[in-house]
Amino acid sequence: MPDEVRLQSLEAKAFGIILPMGLRVDEVRLTSGPARAETDPFRLFLDQPGRILAIIEETSVAEYLNQLAPGGLKGFTVACADEVIRINAIAKILFEVAVEAELTLVVEDERRLMVVLQSAEVKGADARKLVEGQLDRINPIFDVKDFPVPMRIERVEVRDQAIWVHGLAYAPA
Repeated sequence: MPDEVRLQSLEAKAFGIILPMGLRVDEVRLTSGPARAETDPFRLFLDQPGRILAIIEETSVAEYLNQLAPGGLKGFTVACADEVIRINAIAKILFEVAVEAELTLVVEDERRLMVVLQSAEVKGADARKLVEGQLDRINPIFDVKDFPVPMRIERVEVRDQAIWVHGLAYAPA
């Protein structure tokens, strides 16, 4: 039987978590009240749900989109501010053209972050159809089933050059 250690409270940070689909979560912060840890093998149990924050920086979103290359788009740059994700990329339609899109995030079933297209342009022309067709390859951009800690998403913020996913962590963690 493993040894058990009681904790009055827990505060943990992890950095650079690569999810199975390839997106890097730059930082995760977990805080909770009482918990217990077992040794050999190490396991952590929360007595009650804890607070969890996952931070995905805009450079990580750009790297993920460049890996995914939806619809042959490439050269992604991403800016996160004021609840909007602004994407710039290059599309090849007979020749290379710049594509700009504005996206927002929606929490679905407290489990997934879904990307929602607000606008898209190619050299001033509407490019919604070009970008909308690629959202199925991107969505969901974050799914708790791929996350190493059981959690429920409460809300998401897009600010300060990052996506901030707030939620509750559940036992066992």
